[in-house]
Amino acid sequence: MENWKDLLSSSEYTILEKIGEGAMGIVLKAKLQGKMIALKVISPKVSKKRDFQKRFLREMQVVATLDHPNIVKAIDFGVDLEKDIYFVALEYIDGKSLKQIIDEKGRVPLLLALEIGKQIAAGLQHAYENDVVHRDIKPDNILIGRDSCVKITDFGLVKGVEGKEKPKGLAGQKITSKQVILGSPLYMAPERALLKPLDIRSDIYSLGVTLFHALTGRPPYIHKSSVRIIAAHAYEPFPKPSEYLSGLPPQVDDFIMKATAKKPEDRFQTPKECHQRLVEMILELKKSK
Repeated sequence: MENWKDLLSSSEYTILEKIGEGAMGIVLKAKLQGKMIALKVISPKVSKKRDFQKRFLREMQVVATLDHPNIVKAIDFGVDLEKDIYFVALEYIDGKSLKQIIDEKGRVPLLLALEIGKQIAAGLQHAYENDVVHRDIKPDNILIGRDSCVKITDFGLVKGVEGKEKPKGLAGQKITSKQVILGSPLYMAPERALLKPLDIRSDIYSLGVTLFHALTGRPPYIHKSSVRIIAAHAYEPFPKPSEYLSGLPPQVDDFIMKATAKKPEDRFQTPKECHQRLVEMILELKKSK
Protein backbone atom coordinates (compact mmCIF):
# COMPACT_ATOMS: atom_id res chain seq x y z
CA MET A 1 0.00 0.00 0.00
CA GLU A 2 2.61 2.50 -1.06
CA ASN A 3 0.27 5.00 -2.75
CA TRP A 4 -1.80 5.50 0.40
CA LYS A 5 -2.82 9.08 -0.48
CA ASP A 6 -4.99 7.78 -3.34
CA LEU A 7 -6.27 4.58 -1.74
CA LEU A 8 -9.93 5.56 -1.80
CA SER A 9 -11.77 6.95 -4.78
CA SER A 10 -14.39 8.59 -2.53
CA SER A 11 -14.06 12.36 -2.25
CA GLU A 12 -15.70 12.21 1.19
CA TYR A 13 -12.35 11.39 2.79
CA THR A 14 -9.38 13.74 2.79
CA ILE A 15 -6.32 11.64 3.64
CA LEU A 16 -3.65 13.57 5.55
CA GLU A 17 -0.95 11.14 6.65
CA LYS A 18 -0.14 7.54 7.47
CA ILE A 19 -0.02 6.94 11.24
CA GLY A 20 0.36 3.17 11.45
CA GLU A 21 0.78 -0.08 9.58
CA GLY A 22 0.44 -3.75 10.45
CA ALA A 23 -0.40 -7.17 9.06
CA MET A 24 -4.07 -6.23 8.65
CA GLY A 25 -3.41 -3.04 6.69
CA ILE A 26 -2.65 0.61 7.35
CA VAL A 27 -4.10 3.37 9.52
CA LEU A 28 -4.43 6.84 8.04
CA LYS A 29 -5.19 10.17 9.61
CA ALA A 30 -7.99 11.69 7.56
CA LYS A 31 -10.90 14.10 7.57
CA LEU A 32 -14.54 13.24 7.02
CA GLN A 33 -16.95 16.18 6.73
CA GLY A 34 -14.37 18.39 8.44
CA LYS A 35 -13.90 16.01 11.38
CA MET A 36 -10.59 14.28 12.13
CA ILE A 37 -10.80 10.49 11.96
CA ALA A 38 -8.58 7.41 11.88
CA LEU A 39 -9.14 5.47 8.66
CA LYS A 40 -8.20 1.79 8.78
CA VAL A 41 -7.70 0.36 5.30
CA ILE A 42 -7.57 -3.43 5.09
CA SER A 43 -4.69 -5.00 3.18
CA PRO A 44 -5.75 -6.74 -0.08
CA LYS A 45 -3.84 -9.81 1.16
CA VAL A 46 -6.38 -10.02 3.98
CA SER A 47 -9.52 -8.85 2.17
CA LYS A 48 -9.13 -11.40 -0.65
CA LYS A 49 -9.25 -14.33 1.76
CA ARG A 50 -12.24 -16.64 1.64
CA ASP A 51 -15.37 -15.37 3.44
CA PHE A 52 -13.66 -12.08 4.34
CA GLN A 53 -16.46 -9.86 3.03
CA LYS A 54 -19.17 -11.64 5.01
CA ARG A 55 -17.06 -11.66 8.19
CA PHE A 56 -16.00 -8.03 7.78
CA LEU A 57 -19.55 -6.76 7.39
CA ARG A 58 -20.79 -8.89 10.29
CA GLU A 59 -18.02 -7.73 12.61
CA MET A 60 -18.39 -4.07 11.68
CA GLN A 61 -22.13 -4.23 12.32
CA VAL A 62 -21.30 -5.51 15.80
CA VAL A 63 -18.73 -2.77 16.41
CA ALA A 64 -21.24 -0.13 15.29
CA THR A 65 -23.52 -1.10 18.20
CA LEU A 66 -20.87 -0.16 20.76
CA ASP A 67 -21.16 3.36 22.14
CA HIS A 68 -19.12 4.01 25.29
CA PRO A 69 -16.58 6.63 26.44
CA ASN A 70 -13.93 3.91 26.83
CA ILE A 71 -14.36 2.36 23.36
CA VAL A 72 -13.15 3.94 20.13
CA LYS A 73 -16.31 4.74 18.18
CA ALA A 74 -16.81 3.35 14.67
CA ILE A 75 -18.09 6.18 12.46
CA ASP A 76 -18.34 4.48 9.08
CA PHE A 77 -17.31 1.31 7.29
CA GLY A 78 -17.63 -0.11 3.83
CA VAL A 79 -15.93 -1.06 0.60
CA ASP A 80 -14.62 1.13 -2.21
CA LEU A 81 -16.18 -0.80 -5.10
CA GLU A 82 -14.02 0.93 -7.68
CA LYS A 83 -10.79 -0.23 -6.02
CA ASP A 84 -12.14 -3.22 -4.04
CA ILE A 85 -10.73 -1.84 -0.79
CA TYR A 86 -12.37 -2.36 2.61
CA PHE A 87 -12.12 0.37 5.20
CA VAL A 88 -13.30 1.47 8.65
CA ALA A 89 -13.53 5.09 9.80
CA LEU A 90 -12.93 5.46 13.52
CA GLU A 91 -12.96 8.22 16.09
CA TYR A 92 -9.50 9.84 16.07
CA ILE A 93 -7.67 9.75 19.40
CA ASP A 94 -5.00 12.37 19.97
CA GLY A 95 -2.68 10.46 22.26
CA LYS A 96 -0.58 7.30 22.58
CA SER A 97 -1.11 3.57 22.93
CA LEU A 98 -0.34 1.90 26.23
CA LYS A 99 2.38 -0.01 24.36
CA GLN A 100 4.06 3.27 23.38
CA ILE A 101 3.90 4.50 26.97
CA ILE A 102 5.46 1.27 28.30
CA ASP A 103 8.19 1.44 25.65
CA GLU A 104 8.97 5.05 26.55
CA LYS A 105 8.79 4.84 30.35
CA GLY A 106 9.79 1.23 30.98
CA ARG A 107 6.73 0.68 33.12
CA VAL A 108 3.60 2.55 34.21
CA PRO A 109 3.28 4.02 37.75
CA LEU A 110 1.00 1.98 40.00
CA LEU A 111 -1.98 4.33 40.40
CA LEU A 112 -1.93 5.25 36.72
CA ALA A 113 -1.86 1.57 35.71
CA LEU A 114 -4.84 0.84 37.97
CA GLU A 115 -6.74 3.83 36.57
CA ILE A 116 -6.07 2.59 33.04
CA GLY A 117 -7.27 -0.88 34.06
CA LYS A 118 -10.41 0.61 35.60
CA GLN A 119 -11.34 2.37 32.36
CA ILE A 120 -10.59 -0.73 30.26
CA ALA A 121 -12.91 -2.73 32.53
CA ALA A 122 -15.66 -0.13 32.07
CA GLY A 123 -15.37 -0.42 28.28
CA LEU A 124 -15.35 -4.21 28.43
CA GLN A 125 -18.48 -4.19 30.59
CA HIS A 126 -20.31 -2.27 27.86
CA ALA A 127 -19.09 -4.79 25.27
CA TYR A 128 -20.21 -7.64 27.55
CA GLU A 129 -23.68 -6.11 27.89
CA ASN A 130 -23.85 -6.12 24.08
CA ASP A 131 -22.72 -9.77 23.84
CA VAL A 132 -19.34 -8.84 22.38
CA VAL A 133 -15.96 -10.40 23.18
CA HIS A 134 -12.93 -8.40 22.00
CA ARG A 135 -10.44 -11.34 21.90
CA ASP A 136 -7.32 -9.19 21.51
CA ILE A 137 -6.94 -6.96 24.57
CA LYS A 138 -3.28 -5.88 24.72
CA PRO A 139 -1.26 -2.67 25.24
CA ASP A 140 -1.26 -1.90 21.49
CA ASN A 141 -5.07 -1.82 21.50
CA ILE A 142 -5.40 0.52 24.48
CA LEU A 143 -5.23 4.22 23.60
CA ILE A 144 -4.74 6.99 26.14
CA GLY A 145 -5.79 10.44 24.97
CA ARG A 146 -4.25 13.73 26.01
CA ASP A 147 -7.33 14.16 28.22
CA SER A 148 -6.34 10.91 30.05
CA CYS A 149 -9.41 9.10 28.72
CA VAL A 150 -8.64 5.44 27.99
CA LYS A 151 -10.14 3.86 24.86
CA ILE A 152 -10.22 0.25 23.68
CA THR A 153 -9.65 -0.01 19.94
CA ASP A 154 -9.43 -2.68 17.24
CA PHE A 155 -12.55 -4.75 17.72
CA GLY A 156 -11.59 -6.48 14.46
CA LEU A 157 -11.47 -9.89 16.16
CA VAL A 158 -14.81 -9.57 17.91
CA LYS A 159 -17.44 -12.27 17.95
CA GLY A 160 -20.84 -12.56 19.56
CA VAL A 161 -20.79 -14.52 22.79
CA GLU A 162 -23.06 -17.11 21.23
CA GLY A 163 -20.78 -17.55 18.21
CA LYS A 164 -19.74 -21.12 17.47
CA GLU A 165 -16.41 -20.43 15.84
CA LYS A 166 -13.66 -22.55 17.37
CA PRO A 167 -10.05 -21.45 17.61
CA LYS A 168 -7.01 -23.43 16.61
CA GLY A 169 -5.09 -24.49 19.68
CA LEU A 170 -3.13 -27.02 21.67
CA ALA A 171 -5.92 -29.52 22.19
CA GLY A 172 -6.27 -32.13 19.49
CA GLN A 173 -4.08 -30.52 16.86
CA LYS A 174 -0.59 -29.16 16.44
CA ILE A 175 0.07 -25.47 15.99
CA THR A 176 2.85 -24.37 13.69
CA SER A 177 4.30 -20.90 13.36
CA LYS A 178 2.60 -20.63 9.95
CA GLN A 179 -0.90 -21.07 11.33
CA VAL A 180 -2.92 -17.94 12.02
CA ILE A 181 -4.16 -17.58 15.60
CA LEU A 182 -6.65 -14.83 16.32
CA GLY A 183 -5.36 -12.76 19.21
CA SER A 184 -1.85 -11.98 20.43
CA PRO A 185 0.04 -14.90 22.04
CA LEU A 186 1.62 -12.68 24.73
CA TYR A 187 -1.83 -11.86 26.16
CA MET A 188 -3.86 -14.91 25.12
CA ALA A 189 -6.20 -16.67 27.54
CA PRO A 190 -5.53 -20.40 28.15
CA GLU A 191 -8.91 -21.43 26.75
CA ARG A 192 -8.01 -20.04 23.33
CA ALA A 193 -4.97 -22.31 23.24
CA LEU A 194 -6.99 -25.28 24.49
CA LEU A 195 -9.79 -25.04 21.90
CA LYS A 196 -12.35 -24.15 24.55
CA PRO A 197 -15.17 -21.62 24.09
CA LEU A 198 -14.33 -17.97 24.62
CA ASP A 199 -16.38 -15.50 26.62
CA ILE A 200 -15.86 -12.21 28.45
CA ARG A 201 -13.62 -13.94 30.99
CA SER A 202 -11.08 -14.43 28.19
CA ASP A 203 -10.91 -10.64 27.87
CA ILE A 204 -10.58 -10.37 31.65
CA TYR A 205 -7.54 -12.66 31.48
CA SER A 206 -5.99 -10.49 28.77
CA LEU A 207 -6.73 -7.39 30.86
CA GLY A 208 -4.83 -8.98 33.75
CA VAL A 209 -1.86 -9.76 31.50
CA THR A 210 -1.94 -6.23 30.09
CA LEU A 211 -1.82 -4.74 33.60
CA PHE A 212 1.01 -7.13 34.53
CA HIS A 213 2.99 -5.83 31.55
CA ALA A 214 2.19 -2.19 32.36
CA LEU A 215 3.26 -2.57 36.00
CA THR A 216 6.40 -4.66 35.51
CA GLY A 217 7.53 -3.50 32.08
CA ARG A 218 7.52 -7.04 30.69
CA PRO A 219 4.99 -9.72 29.70
CA PRO A 220 4.61 -12.69 32.07
CA TYR A 221 6.03 -15.25 29.64
CA ILE A 222 9.02 -14.63 27.39
CA HIS A 223 9.93 -17.36 24.90
CA LYS A 224 11.40 -17.30 21.40
CA SER A 225 8.40 -18.93 19.73
CA SER A 226 4.72 -18.03 19.80
CA VAL A 227 3.84 -21.68 20.31
CA ARG A 228 5.85 -21.82 23.55
CA ILE A 229 4.22 -18.62 24.79
CA ILE A 230 0.76 -20.02 24.06
CA ALA A 231 1.65 -23.25 25.86
CA ALA A 232 2.92 -21.24 28.85
CA HIS A 233 -0.42 -19.46 29.18
CA ALA A 234 -2.15 -22.83 29.11
CA TYR A 235 0.13 -24.78 31.45
CA GLU A 236 2.77 -22.73 33.30
CA PRO A 237 2.02 -21.05 36.65
CA PHE A 238 1.33 -17.35 36.23
CA PRO A 239 4.02 -15.25 37.98
CA LYS A 240 3.11 -12.67 40.59
CA PRO A 241 3.91 -9.14 39.41
CA SER A 242 5.70 -8.53 42.74
CA GLU A 243 8.36 -11.00 41.57
CA TYR A 244 9.44 -8.31 39.11
CA LEU A 245 8.41 -5.19 41.02
CA SER A 246 9.41 -5.04 44.67
CA GLY A 247 7.15 -3.17 47.06
CA LEU A 248 4.00 -3.85 45.08
CA PRO A 249 0.98 -3.90 47.44
CA PRO A 250 -0.32 -7.45 48.03
CA GLN A 251 -3.84 -6.53 46.90
CA VAL A 252 -2.47 -5.71 43.44
CA ASP A 253 -0.84 -9.15 43.28
CA ASP A 254 -4.16 -10.66 44.35
CA PHE A 255 -6.08 -8.78 41.65
CA ILE A 256 -3.72 -9.82 38.84
CA MET A 257 -3.62 -13.44 39.99
CA LYS A 258 -7.42 -13.65 40.15
CA ALA A 259 -7.85 -12.02 36.73
CA THR A 260 -5.34 -14.45 35.19
CA ALA A 261 -6.48 -17.69 36.82
CA LYS A 262 -6.09 -20.64 34.43
CA LYS A 263 -9.73 -21.65 34.82
CA PRO A 264 -12.29 -19.03 33.72
CA GLU A 265 -14.55 -19.91 36.65
CA ASP A 266 -11.77 -18.84 39.07
CA ARG A 267 -11.45 -15.34 37.55
CA PHE A 268 -13.58 -12.26 37.99
CA GLN A 269 -16.78 -13.23 36.22
CA THR A 270 -17.61 -9.85 34.69
CA PRO A 271 -15.67 -6.68 33.87
CA LYS A 272 -17.94 -4.89 36.37
CA GLU A 273 -16.39 -7.00 39.15
CA CYS A 274 -12.92 -5.98 37.93
CA HIS A 275 -13.97 -2.35 37.79
CA GLN A 276 -15.36 -2.39 41.33
CA ARG A 277 -12.21 -3.98 42.75
CA LEU A 278 -9.96 -1.54 40.90
CA VAL A 279 -11.96 1.42 42.25
CA GLU A 280 -11.58 0.00 45.78
CA MET A 281 -7.83 -0.53 45.37
CA ILE A 282 -7.27 2.98 44.03
CA LEU A 283 -9.09 4.44 47.07
CA GLU A 284 -7.19 2.15 49.48
CA LEU A 285 -3.82 3.10 48.02
CA LYS A 286 -4.58 6.82 48.00
CA LYS A 287 -5.63 6.67 51.67
CA SER A 288 -2.47 4.78 52.63
CA LYS A 289 -0.19 7.49 51.20
